[in-house]
Amino acid sequence: GLEEQEVNLRRDCASQDFGDGLEAGQLHLQEQMNTVQQMMLGKADKVQLTGMEATCTKLRNYSAHMDDTNDLLDRLGQASASAEEQLTAHERNLAALRSQLSQHANTMASLATKTSLSEESRHRRELEELVAAQCEHSANAEGTMVKEIEECRRHLETLRQHLQRHSSHAESEFNALHTTLDTLATAERMELKADKLQVADALARIHAQLDRKAGVQPFASLADTVDQLQEHQAKHAKQIDLSVRFIDWFSDRGQAYEHNLRALDEHLGKIGKASAPQDRQPYSGQTRLSAAPGPGDRRESESGQRR
Repeated sequence: GLEEQEVNLRRDCASQDFGDGLEAGQLHLQEQMNTVQQMMLGKADKVQLTGMEATCTKLRNYSAHMDDTNDLLDRLGQASASAEEQLTAHERNLAALRSQLSQHANTMASLATKTSLSEESRHRRELEELVAAQCEHSANAEGTMVKEIEECRRHLETLRQHLQRHSSHAESEFNALHTTLDTLATAERMELKADKLQVADALARIHAQLDRKAGVQPFASLADTVDQLQEHQAKHAKQIDLSVRFIDWFSDRGQAYEHNLRALDEHLGKIGKASAPQDRQPYSGQTRLSAAPGPGDRRESESGQRR
């Protein structure tokens, strides 16, 4: 009947809620498994982590030292370029002096016929003194520049050796770090393999549990059936409400009909008694009937019946 359909409908709805709960639990378990896998990917031993931090600190210090060395090399390169520019300027000065000497020689040759031997000797001595002073100044400047260039070369050689030592040390540090990282990666892969076995076992158990549960398609068809039953229930509820209202109306009217029937029977009985031979009266041209009960008498009779 309708009550059985309602009970079946409630049971089907409860089964659907149970299926939704199972699906939500399975999704929550999958999220937890993904979180555990992400955490396992980032695991590392504290001792190995301390060694890696120390190695990274050394690498940062070496990077700062390399920056200082590069700055020093830049300054030495600038000093060497400045020294080369000064040497080039001195060479240009020497070339200018040689051209001046050749001009003076030409002048002396042209004036040889015009000046005396004493004046020629005096001019020659002045020129020789000027040339000697300029040569001495050029030699001193050239010696100073040569010393500065040699000093720059010694600094560059020292820096080159220093860089070679640091490069070899850094290479050894990088090799050690590479070995450490390989060891950590191998250990992490082994740990992940063990965890994967546990996760595979858990997944197998979950799949076995899900195989014993109802699938999505039966739940979908069950949901359609529930919707149809809900529509039928709403339709029958309207019909039942109409029937109950009619029954209530008929029950209320039935009490009035019963009272009217009783009143009619009583009236007919009185008429029958009044028509008995011993109670007859002479015909007077009109029919006299006993008075019918009024509305007040009817209400009193109804209240007495209800009591």
